[in-house]
Amino acid sequence: PRATPAAAATLAGCPASRPATALTVVHRFSVAPDDITVDRSGRIWVTTDATNQMYGMDQGGAGLTVETVPHGPEGVVVDGASFYVAVQDVNAIVELRPQARTVVTLPARRGNLGVDGLGIDSAQRRLLIPDSPTGSLYVLPFDPSAAPLELLASGLGRPVAPTTHPAGNVYTATEA
Repeated sequence: PRATPAAAATLAGCPASRPATALTVVHRFSVAPDDITVDRSGRIWVTTDATNQMYGMDQGGAGLTVETVPHGPEGVVVDGASFYVAVQDVNAIVELRPQARTVVTLPARRGNLGVDGLGIDSAQRRLLIPDSPTGSLYVLPFDPSAAPLELLASGLGRPVAPTTHPAGNVYTATEA
């Protein structure tokens, strides 16, 4: 069967953008933030790969906490009480809570920067893992004993930041 082309998206109906000075700054970092997510309680989580840290704060920027996450934390996602972080230097996904463990280490790093970004497919209860060095996108159930790591797509350049649409479509950005 032949794929049906999707309709092109347009920004014509969007309101005009606001200048940066009109935006509310929640927190000013002394290091470059990398990725961000929000948990169910509304707490914001930000990774900084250059300092191997993950910051947590409430939506107003108060209640700041800092955790060490070794090996270059990149993508961060939260599913209920479980925190998953992509660690670029070792090309792996770790779970920080409720238990600290390596969920999966991806093969074939080929000397490039490792996994960059992370996503969740809530409907199917699985992680979306962009293996950036190999141009592949994998899926892994939250319960890895349920099914093994599965290749979803390949030949993607350098995939980052996968996400899902409510209809079940999976999307990812590519940097190359």
